[in-house]
Amino acid sequence: MGTSIGFFNRKPFLLLLLYMLLVTLAALLWNTPAFLQACARLANVDWATACFVALFAFSLFMLCVMGPFVLASFRAYLHNYTYLEELTQSDLKKYDRGFKANHSQVFGLNRWLDPLPFHGRRGLPGDGLRWVDHDLQYSFCLEGNN
Repeated sequence: MGTSIGFFNRKPFLLLLLYMLLVTLAALLWNTPAFLQACARLANVDWATACFVALFAFSLFMLCVMGPFVLASFRAYLHNYTYLEELTQSDLKKYDRGFKANHSQVFGLNRWLDPLPFHGRRGLPGDGLRWVDHDLQYSFCLEGNN
């Protein structure tokens, strides 16, 4: 199955979601006092106030929409499963090998590079085709094979 989120780009995707969520939260928290002041003077609406209120409301909406998606993505990362396994009601714990092994499989072997969207020289433990399940047996995941 051809998907955009695969073995080698899962880390940048998760970091994108995390950083987007953190920036949205920071913007909302930083602007909450100004938002409350803008709401207090809504009787004398000017364009700047209306735009500010609209952007704040949009940021709050995005937080509500993206929040559950980010949580589901990180839950999948923590338990080492994909959305496809979740949709097909497969055994979601099959490849869960604990936090440290799951984390290394997505974020790589170098802990100093965790906040950056690349894996470094040591790379990832694996090749994206063979997966070790929780019983330490290999499963082969080749495109076109079931």
